[in-house]
Amino acid sequence: MKERKHMKRYGFLWKREILLSVCILALGAMAAALTDEFLQFGNLVNILNNNAIYGILGVGMTLIMATGNIDISVGAQFAVSGICTAKLAVWLEEAGQDPLWLLVLAALGTGMVLGASNGLLVIFLRLPSVIVTLGTLSVIRGGLYLVTEGAWMTYLPRWYTSVSNISWMGIRLVTGVWFLVLVFMMVFFRFFKLGRVILAVGNNQEYAKRIGVFVPGVCFISFILWGAVIGIAAFFFVAQIGTIQPSAGNGYEMTLIAAVIIGGNKLNGGTFKALGTSIGILLLGLIGNILVLTKVPMYWQNLATGIVIISAIVVSMLADRGNQREI
Repeated sequence: MKERKHMKRYGFLWKREILLSVCILALGAMAAALTDEFLQFGNLVNILNNNAIYGILGVGMTLIMATGNIDISVGAQFAVSGICTAKLAVWLEEAGQDPLWLLVLAALGTGMVLGASNGLLVIFLRLPSVIVTLGTLSVIRGGLYLVTEGAWMTYLPRWYTSVSNISWMGIRLVTGVWFLVLVFMMVFFRFFKLGRVILAVGNNQEYAKRIGVFVPGVCFISFILWGAVIGIAAFFFVAQIGTIQPSAGNGYEMTLIAAVIIGGNKLNGGTFKALGTSIGILLLGLIGNILVLTKVPMYWQNLATGIVIISAIVVSMLADRGNQREI
């Protein structure tokens, strides 16, 4: 009884967002002690800006994993959306046109078509989404290299790349879009029926079917929404970098899945903690920033990041046990 009261009193300490925030503060304090550059305003803003693309994608990955699915073809879809957007931008420039809104629609449309394709394959093949998207990952990457012959898309029009220069107090537009996507998805899952239905499907598909939910339709819509998020991220990535290559987005899936798990979401679905995922993205970005500032060699950076990811997942498991005891 005493243990139960103790857990209720201090249960807030087990909340994933609180744990991750404490980790970020601790790392920040350590970094400030190691280098004076860390606390400079420009550096702190850069941490946000440099991780905004991951942040947008992280919110979308949280959405698709809430349904109980995992999409490991995200990087390939990201590359296709980016290349299609870049090619359209070049074509419009040659035609003397500069409709930025058309590029936004192209990025969104490409992402949604690819997302819908994955959704249909998962539904009709009735195979785990990991297996299906592993196949589409190979198909999309292979197709990209065949079509582009491995060439980079460069010399993009200024009216497109200048989007990346829009900022307020150093905070870029893409970072603001990350925040908007995060807020929209949190409101969507909290107040909209479809959001609650997605969570119901992720929790228990059989029960969802019994209460009248058309599970394949929910899965299909979720993949389309996920594709739209990928398209948004690709649009800003190309504008920011000013170029795009067929290998763009390679390895994104592992970082995103790790951030989703670190954020307190379950691998088998039924949870949507996009705020936790976003804080997890910031945690990983902070680690990379600290290692760069302290001039740690790249191979040590990868090792350190991997160790922190594993440690964070272990802490997440302990936190889940703490929450179960509280209940």
